[in-house]
Amino acid sequence: MIFFLACGLILASLILFARIAMLSMRPRVEAVIDEVVDEEKHWWAKTTSKIVTLTFTYESQLFEKKRSYLMSSKAKAGDKVVLSINPKKTTDYDPHNLKLPIIGAIILGVAGFGLLYFCLFMIEWLD
Repeated sequence: MIFFLACGLILASLILFARIAMLSMRPRVEAVIDEVVDEEKHWWAKTTSKIVTLTFTYESQLFEKKRSYLMSSKAKAGDKVVLSINPKKTTDYDPHNLKLPIIGAIILGVAGFGLLYFCLFMIEWLD
């Protein structure tokens, strides 16, 4: 049973790494924050998140006043932000920050390989 859990964790980490690779291959553009529309303070976060309007150019086409959700509490009007664009749907864009998925994939992989090593150790020990 633990062996299947270990294999599942390793598979989940590989899927996360594949997703990270696909997201990192998306084209990135540099956008300028036009204005901060709204600030949200959540009970679980120390910093505030902001809803902003952005202006950027993608494939020589200008996109103005596009809304985005930023996790940065220091963002203000006039700042430049790096965004990743989904080329199939240019209305879908998000700030380029892959730190959390990378950390999650590493933790799942280490836990999976740790359980797998534990299974192999117990099999050797019980023989």
